[in-house]
Amino acid sequence: MTTEAELTGRIKRIKAQLVALGDLRPGALSEQYNTCRSAGCRCKADPPAKHGPYHQLRGLIDEWVDAAIELDRLRRTQPR
Repeated sequence: MTTEAELTGRIKRIKAQLVALGDLRPGALSEQYNTCRSAGCRCKADPPAKHGPYHQLRGLIDEWVDAAIELDRLRRTQPR
């Protein structure tokens, strides 16, 4: 079972990742790295150096909401 401290820590890490994104524009962001089709590209090296990061916000927001819901449930079940 996840503890309150673990959930609070997870939420803090997610918030820090969101702040690190800097200025935002409308749309959904999360971080992705991609490979291309160009032969000999760095993304084909061993180990690969993929292109990116390309940011997507929605995944971080979903993680935050999920952790916050779990934290709320945990707090409701704990004796006061």
